[in-house]
Amino acid sequence: MSDIGWHRTLLITIGLQLGIVMVAGLGAALFSTRAAVSLIFGGVAVAVPNALLSLYLWSKARIVRALSAATFMVGESLKLGAIIALLFITARVLGHAIVWPALVAGVFLALKGQWLAVWFTRDS
Repeated sequence: MSDIGWHRTLLITIGLQLGIVMVAGLGAALFSTRAAVSLIFGGVAVAVPNALLSLYLWSKARIVRALSAATFMVGESLKLGAIIALLFITARVLGHAIVWPALVAGVFLALKGQWLAVWFTRDS
């Protein structure tokens, strides 16, 4: 795949993740502001570390032209640690205002955004 193809695929994936979370957050806002905030925080807690890891791996691959398994595994471990930390911070910040089913829905939607991106970028 050309460099432009990877760039397009990366942007579509990141955009879909954040877009799905934001649209779902707007939908949740019709019912409850607390639920909407919880959903958005949950989705962002997953989408932002995913985006940062993707951008890091993409930029590193442009420089070295090949990524080692160790680079990927360390990056993935750091991403999972960041997700856990962001979810913990979210729980602390929102406190009793958190709506747990909405937070979990945000996490779920952000994760499913990656799979939806496969469908949108299959011809790239």
